[in-house]
Amino acid sequence: MAAVSDSSPLISYSAIGRLDLLQALFTELIVPPAVWREVVTDSDDKPGARDVLQAGWIVRRSLPQQRLPRSIAALDPGDAEAIALASSMQPSMEILLDDYRARQVARTLGLNVVGSGGALLLAKDAGLIAAVRPMLFALRAAGLYLGNRALRELLALAGES
Repeated sequence: MAAVSDSSPLISYSAIGRLDLLQALFTELIVPPAVWREVVTDSDDKPGARDVLQAGWIVRRSLPQQRLPRSIAALDPGDAEAIALASSMQPSMEILLDDYRARQVARTLGLNVVGSGGALLLAKDAGLIAAVRPMLFALRAAGLYLGNRALRELLALAGES
């Protein structure tokens, strides 16, 4: 299944050397221009630049030629473009987002949102990983903001609390 992605999941999973998990879950990740610029073009050697550039299953797609609704335009450019792209696709696709506000906006538009932590739940359900806990802590150590409450919720959903 294909999905649209913001930059945070790409950078986070690359930082821990597990971009392969996203590939196993999503046969194709579609990224808008702002995400490509942030991860690859203007990366300043952030984790993920080389991995994303070389990943044939991560593809750039232009945005539809329409003005962004005010609720989307107020977000970070990568989040805004990812939401606009996902909402323009038929049928609408899952979207990988980590920013709390962007996730709220995407949900109000009816998008199915998966965060970096939620992707680990999918990976465990698919038998790709044995446990969520070590991966969650690795993502946090690599810079993914994940509050204690969200961490506890994810671990409970994984049956690892």
